[in-house]
Amino acid sequence: MMAKGRTMHTSKAKTKIGDVVYVTAKITNGMFPSEKYFRVATNPPIAGYVTDNQVFGNKVRAIVAEVVQDGLIIALPGEASRNNLIRVPLSLLSQRANA
Repeated sequence: MMAKGRTMHTSKAKTKIGDVVYVTAKITNGMFPSEKYFRVATNPPIAGYVTDNQVFGNKVRAIVAEVVQDGLIIALPGEASRNNLIRVPLSLLSQRANA
């Protein structure tokens, strides 16, 4: 059993389509009290607005759409990826919000 607060990083072998993962991002307040602005340090950077329940500390919840060789293709909540899927390296992902 893992000690509370320990990091559990995502591995491609255990991750499958439909899993919820958490992407490390810079989080700031949004335009309204119930939303947050996030910026993911990918190339090019991805940014958008999400509701408070999609943000956990410095992480944004996302859904795995595809597992690729060097990372994952994910769908972020909100308007940032409504029509676009985003490739994210494994180093920016974890499987728990408090990781």
